[in-house]
Amino acid sequence: DVLTIFPNPAAEYLNLKIEHGSGTYTVLLHDATGRLIQHETLSGIGTHTLQVGQLSAGVYICTVRATNGDLMGHERIVISKWERTS
Repeated sequence: DVLTIFPNPAAEYLNLKIEHGSGTYTVLLHDATGRLIQHETLSGIGTHTLQVGQLSAGVYICTVRATNGDLMGHERIVISKWERTS
């Protein structure tokens, strides 16, 4: 795969690992109703971190597109505010 998004569920951040390609990428995060919640621009391949700690718990759709508009990938992401206690 070109794109891996982890962890899922997430609480504070998402890692987006882009395996190949070049240039810049647009990351769009929509809520379950389709409303655009977050928009980021990333450059180059590798692992990038997207902060999601400010978002409410719920289901979101993360879409990544290349500069030319090609779909790199999309995935349903769960934001969870549950914290493990030791």
